[in-house]
Amino acid sequence: MTTVLVVEDEPSIADAVVTRLRSEGFEARVEGDGLRHEDLELDPSTRRVHRGGHEVHLTPIEFDLLAHLLARPNTVFRRERLLAEVWGYADGTGPRTVDSHVRALRRKLGEDVVRTVHGVGYSLGSPTGRWTGSARSS
Repeated sequence: MTTVLVVEDEPSIADAVVTRLRSEGFEARVEGDGLRHEDLELDPSTRRVHRGGHEVHLTPIEFDLLAHLLARPNTVFRRERLLAEVWGYADGTGPRTVDSHVRALRRKLGEDVVRTVHGVGYSLGSPTGRWTGSARSS
């Protein structure tokens, strides 16, 4: 017999429940730790990416870069910050490395997945190509 317990929006509670169940001798696991943005899905546990229901093969660093952007969809990252947080480079060496990996992600997933913020860096784009924020006029 299989029982499924759904705990939404509270990863710490889900982890606590799994820990308790395991201590009582039950088999338990947390599922659904994937990241999703519109038709783009990333599953860190299997390191698989799907766009529009189709699996897309990424290199390990492309996967890590995409995961970093998906985890913070409204953040614009400078190249130096991406080099430090994704590549682990403390000195900011090789900022064009970021550009080449962004280019590869765009080639594999579509031009609209990573947005360039000129003079600043990169952000997660809108896979549908539509702006999803609100516009204000001054």
